[in-house]
Amino acid sequence: MELIAEVQGEGQIFYRRRRRRVKRKSGNIDDFCRRWGSQYSYMVVLDADSVMSGECLSGLVRLMEANPNAGIIQSSPRASGMDTLYARCQQF
Repeated sequence: MELIAEVQGEGQIFYRRRRRRVKRKSGNIDDFCRRWGSQYSYMVVLDADSVMSGECLSGLVRLMEANPNAGIIQSSPRASGMDTLYARCQQF
């Protein structure tokens, strides 16, 4: 609630608590879609450690607008700030 006050996000940032805490991430997405999904044209699912630029989000919206029959559009995940072999391989 402090975040809402700090960024003047009243009506723009919502805190919610699921009625039934089951199925972790998929249950969280399911709960949101069932309760509020009809109020939105698009949804972006991010993890707590996800980073996505505004440019990428805008690009995803443009793709959805250009393909109204698409049910899902996904960007490629990319590791950042890591020195693992997996992260290094993604640089090329």
